This record gives sequence, structure tokens and C-alpha cells, in this order.
Amino acid sequence: KLQNEAPSSSQDLEFKDEIESKLSALDAKLAALKSEATMLYTNLDNRINTTDIRERQDAVRMSRDMETNAAAQRNYVDAKLSNAQAATDAKLNEIYQTLGDYKATTQIRFDTERDLIYDWIAGTFALLGFLVTLASVYGHTRKKHQPDIQRKILTLLWMPPIYSACSWLSLLYPAAAPGLNMVRDGYEAYTIWAFGSFLLSTVGDDSHRPHVVGILRRLSLSPTRNSNFQMFNSKQQNH
Repeated sequence: KLQNEAPSSSQDLEFKDEIESKLSALDAKLAALKSEATMLYTNLDNRINTTDIRERQDAVRMSRDMETNAAAQRNYVDAKLSNAQAATDAKLNEIYQTLGDYKATTQIRFDTERDLIYDWIAGTFALLGFLVTLASVYGHTRKKHQPDIQRKILTLLWMPPIYSACSWLSLLYPAAAPGLNMVRDGYEAYTIWAFGSFLLSTVGDDSHRPHVVGILRRLSLSPTRNSNFQMFNSKQQNH
């Protein structure tokens, strides 16, 4: 406005110059303030960008650290679980092994006790049979009214104790069973012969014995007896 108006005097000119100089100074200050404000804005924007980048980097680093820690914790937990599972499996296997050993030992002990009971029962009855036979043998040896017949009776009486003794010893010593069976079967054959001789001795006097021997021979050679014997053998083979 002052520039558009014409100066009226020298004072007005001086005032005008003074005003213009002050306006120029204000413009310079405004420009300096504007430059300073621009610089501050730029610095602030740079700081904001730097802070944002740094925060993003910190966030990425924290995320990585958290993932690393989580993986480490997960590995630690997995290792602990694996060790616990291995220890549990080892303990269970040890318990199973102990139970299996105890079961086997207990079974062996039960079998031994059971065999011992069987041995005692068999030995007791074998001893009772031997005592009964011994009493009968003692009675026949004290009173020999018919020595020929009583000798054969004594042979027959020794069959139960020999048979029971062989069976009992076979039960005690299974390895010796075949030999004991041969002894038992041999004495059994001898007892069968003694029983036939006993029959011949008890059927009558010497005049009747040839007749009895002939009857026994005919019975042994009869077809009926042979067929029955063959049927018995076939049944035994089938079984």
C-alpha cells in the first residue's frame, strides 16, 4: 500500500524506507523460519522413518528370537519327553523281565514241589505195597505146608514191590526209565511163567498134570483164541 502511494515529503520517504527495510527483515526472518521449519520437518520425518525402520527391525529380531526360543523350548521338551519315555520303557522292560523271571522261577518251584509230592505219594504207596508183600512173604516162609506151591506164590508176591520200585525209580530218575522198564518187563515175563507153573502145581497130582497141560496147549492153539488175540493186537495198534 505504501509502495503504491506517492511520497509527500522527505519524512514520508524516510518512513517508507524504514518500513520497507523492516518488511525486508521480516521477509528474511520468515524465510529463515520457513527454512528452519522445513529442516525440522525433514529431520523429524527422517527420525520417524529411522525409528520405524528400527522398530520393524526390532520386531523382526524379537520375532526371530521368540521363534528361536520357542524352538529351543520345544526341542528341550521333546528331549525331556523322549528321555522320560525311554526311561519308562526301560523300567517297564525291567519290570516285565523281573516278572518273567519270577514267573519262570515260581513255575519251576511249583513243578519241583508238585513232582516232590508225586514222588512222596508214589514212594509211600510203593513202601506200603512192599510192607504188605513182606508180611505175606513172611507168613509163607514161616509155614511152608506146600513148599512147591508156596515157592511159586513167593515168586508171584514179589511182582508188586518190584513193579512199584521200578515205577517209582523211573519217576525219580527219568533217564534210567528204559533200563528199569526192561527189568520190570523181564520180571513180569518170569512172573507169567511162574503163574503158569503155579496153575500146574495147584490143579492136582502128577497124574492130572499132563491132561491139564494138553488142555492149555489146545487153548493156546485154538482159532478162537488166536482171532481174539489178533483183534486185541489190532485194537492196541489203532489206539
